[in-house]
Amino acid sequence: MDDYKSINEIVISKANKFNVIGVLDKLEELRPMSGEYCQKFLIYDSEQSKMNVSIFFKDQSCLQYFEIGNILVCSGLRRSTYNDQVNGKANIYDTDFRCYVFVNGEPLHPIDLKTLERATIFKMTDKIRASIISFENKGYFQSATATSSTSTSTTTTTNNNNNNNNNQIKLLNINKKRKLDNNDSSDNNNNNNNNNNNNDNNNNVVNSFTGKVVGIDDIKDIEKDSWVNIIAKVVERCSSANQKCIMLKLWDGTGQAIFDPKDRVVKSHTTITMNVWFDYFSHIESLSTDTWALFIKVRVHWYQQKELKYGTNSRINILSPDDPRVKRLLRQHKEKVDQLTNIKDVTVKSEYQDDNNNNNNELNESEIPSISTIVDFKTAVFTKIKDILECKTPNIFVTMVKLHESHPKLSRKWLQVLCESCMTFQDPTPSTLQDYSCKKCDTDDKLKWIYCLNLLISDATGELPVYLYGDDALYFFSQTNLDSKDILPSSYKGALHIIKSLLTNYEEFPVCIRSYVTSNKIVYQIFKTKCINVK
Repeated sequence: MDDYKSINEIVISKANKFNVIGVLDKLEELRPMSGEYCQKFLIYDSEQSKMNVSIFFKDQSCLQYFEIGNILVCSGLRRSTYNDQVNGKANIYDTDFRCYVFVNGEPLHPIDLKTLERATIFKMTDKIRASIISFENKGYFQSATATSSTSTSTTTTTNNNNNNNNNQIKLLNINKKRKLDNNDSSDNNNNNNNNNNNNDNNNNVVNSFTGKVVGIDDIKDIEKDSWVNIIAKVVERCSSANQKCIMLKLWDGTGQAIFDPKDRVVKSHTTITMNVWFDYFSHIESLSTDTWALFIKVRVHWYQQKELKYGTNSRINILSPDDPRVKRLLRQHKEKVDQLTNIKDVTVKSEYQDDNNNNNNELNESEIPSISTIVDFKTAVFTKIKDILECKTPNIFVTMVKLHESHPKLSRKWLQVLCESCMTFQDPTPSTLQDYSCKKCDTDDKLKWIYCLNLLISDATGELPVYLYGDDALYFFSQTNLDSKDILPSSYKGALHIIKSLLTNYEEFPVCIRSYVTSNKIVYQIFKTKCINVK
């Protein structure tokens, strides 16, 4: 069998076929071809020695083995030159030419008997496995030997004196370049040292996991091809058209509770999709929707948007809803939602008011990611509507406006029924909640009346449509709750008086506004503003 040469030696030798060992450094997007696929990647065996390789194959499942940092042993690559640069090229399982790729000691495809009869196979010995582990721990290869087997021999022999050139892989000093989070590197070494353990041992590793867990919101800032650990709930599970991939939509408790006027729902989830190819279907058999799990070492991938990919080193540990980690995530999510929908009142003294008259000097505090502010209408700097429309989202503003229009026109339609179980509005709105259950989830004890208005406000610079709903509407109308659970509340009559007064008198009044992005547009919403001094 031919030597496994360094990349520099291959370039100099000008051999048409060669064998090479290297570390996978970069992956291009998978390219569908006529009846097959092409995967291009970059390997290196030293800081200066790199080579682009293109492999053609028909079974898309082999993509699971191509992961940044894996050691590739390529036996039988063909030489290809493009722009004076030497590349490797192969068609796996071609009838005339065979290329065998080993990833971390395992063949990319199962080797069948017919293949053994027709080709010389390169096999990984324990010494090579030891070198792989050494690479993981120290960042370079020590010397290692390879043995070969042919179709005419059932035993493998080595002759260090006569076949040293054929059986010795050269010493490679490779700077380790795996794109892994520093906090996960020790866990990764453990996975490589236990690469051949059975599933029970893998489960033990998962159950004793103590690595860093990231949130879905944080993944947008994590580099592609990095490994991450997340705790999340499966909110949706579906299969690809060819049934070779299962897509899991995951939610980890992050996100804001916002009203989406298009879908008529209150959205509170930030989700991400994780792709699981059929080689790993057995890993997710017990992973149904609404199940919480710890996902260990899943890869950050990019296809149209950030997503996750379940790979060779990935593991899953199903968690109970009572698991402290799950409870913590849900508690943090609830606190964040409360910050956005039920902002606490803070009363302070003002040089303009005495101690007995603090009601008009309330501070309104809201937290949106990376934005935190305290607003006092007495001293606030007001933002013009024109500037609000030009600002980035999400954001919060204080502005002085007039009320131009209100919708719906019928005030009794300002009150709608929200199911707190699935966070959807009932359409059409029932006139009573007696003997009524949610159309979506069939719940009858989580229904409540809620304000939902669309207001058009304006100033000298322009107009702005805003939403007023929920507890913020109650605060705006100086109400603590809606006075009836079953029948249409009469509280809306007090709200009607305030809206009519603002429309008739056309006087300016201050409001706090927050902006956020829904599925189809930017939405502006009035929050924590009390309408006062209405005649």
